[in-house]
Order: sequence, then structure tokens, then C-alpha cells
Amino acid sequence: MTANRVRILSTIWVSVLVTTAIFAQTGRKIARIEAEGLQTLTTEMLIATSGLKIGESFSVEATDAAAERLVSSGLFKKVRYHTRNGGADVTITLQLEEIKG
Repeated sequence: MTANRVRILSTIWVSVLVTTAIFAQTGRKIARIEAEGLQTLTTEMLIATSGLKIGESFSVEATDAAAERLVSSGLFKKVRYHTRNGGADVTITLQLEEIKG
């Protein structure tokens, strides 16, 4: 196989992967936001601080940014999350460790 042919096939493969990732997120909405590990804050305060909103389009980038906002708020020592999909609906579960004191 020539180098040019390998380059073309590699380009096609990357294009397919990128297109698949884009279409996988298209139309997915945040249906629910759950919290694990809250000690003093309410779920409503957590959601407001995160910037996430139920009904908005879901994206990994926006959820990563929300997790970073939570850490930057100084209220949390650790923030992780996982998601569950139900058709076009996404449930985000935030796993938190509050800073004590």
C-alpha cells in the first residue's frame, strides 16, 4: 500500500470518527441532574453553581466546564461525573466531595 493511499484511508477514518461523535451528541438533552456526596449544599445550589440547565443540549465539553466551575468555586475538593442515556435524554450524576469548614 502506498503512503498516499494510507494517508487517504487515515483521513477517511478520522472523518468517520469525528462525524460519529458529532452525531452521537446531536439532539441529546439534559433530562436530569443528580448529586452524590452533598453535605451542606442543596442540589439546587449545586446546579446553579454548575451552570448546567435541565432541557439544554448535552455536550461533554459543557459538562466538563461545569465540573471545572464547581471546583473553582472553592466549595468542592473533588468533582467527578458520569452520564446515563435514555434515548435522547441524558442524566448527569455529579459525584462530589465538599471542602470541610
